[in-house]
Amino acid sequence: GDTVKIKGPFVMFLLEEQEKNIILLAGGIGVTPFRCMIHYATDKKLANKIAVFYSNKKPEDIAFREEFDSLVKKNKNIKIIYTVTRPEESQQWHGAIGRIDANMIRQHADDINALYYVAGPPAMVDTMVAIVKEMGIPQNRIKIERFVGY
Repeated sequence: GDTVKIKGPFVMFLLEEQEKNIILLAGGIGVTPFRCMIHYATDKKLANKIAVFYSNKKPEDIAFREEFDSLVKKNKNIKIIYTVTRPEESQQWHGAIGRIDANMIRQHADDINALYYVAGPPAMVDTMVAIVKEMGIPQNRIKIERFVGY
């Protein structure tokens, strides 16, 4: 019999289909909205070039990995760069190591002058936004979603 007030959602975090190049920067479970975007782009056979940079502590923490790998095989316009920050704590890892940074983005993105989406823990989102701005990307080309409380 309790009363509950619910507000939201407040963010319009939707894939901009008219954008030629899109870069998705995710930390941990912040990749969840990007999963939907990748499925959407694949199902609709969109021509957008999408580069996903996905950071986790350990390879075992990578959510949806098999699903993402399958989608990459179906959609030649999607590239996923997994990176881990603590490879020594887990199974053998042969992928990228370290946090997402400007050098990693430049190395793997087709065009850094893309539309950026950033999702993950607040501190990670703030760091990614600062990095992207330092790369010369204006604020209006950066969309963010902070995942709090997990």
